[in-house]
Amino acid sequence: MLNRIIWLIATSLIIMSGLYFSFKLKFIQFRFIKMFKSLFIKNKEQETIKPFESLMMVLAGRIGVGSIAGIAISIYYGGVGSIFWMWVSSLLATSLTFVETILGMIYQKKDTNSISKGGPSYYIKYRNPVQ
Repeated sequence: MLNRIIWLIATSLIIMSGLYFSFKLKFIQFRFIKMFKSLFIKNKEQETIKPFESLMMVLAGRIGVGSIAGIAISIYYGGVGSIFWMWVSSLLATSLTFVETILGMIYQKKDTNSISKGGPSYYIKYRNPVQ
């Protein structure tokens, strides 16, 4: 019983925050054509990581093997209708992924070897400029 309540709260928070950021960012998840075009623009400066390479690494980290097994289990337990709800939740969660990525880029730090480090642990720690 407690497990269901916790999952209800977590799912509600994900859906509400997904809706909030979707409206706040004017449905950024549906304006991806301009973003994909910018991946293939040649930059004259020497870059260490190309935008396309960065996108592929992020997608590999986001999708992973667990997502494939999760979809199979979802269809097994929830039936074919669960595919619809996975699409709805993933479209809402896309805005959350965008926000998480932008925050990670804003609050990234360079270590002693000039390697960029960031992510949730950094923007949670450094979000307050007073610290």
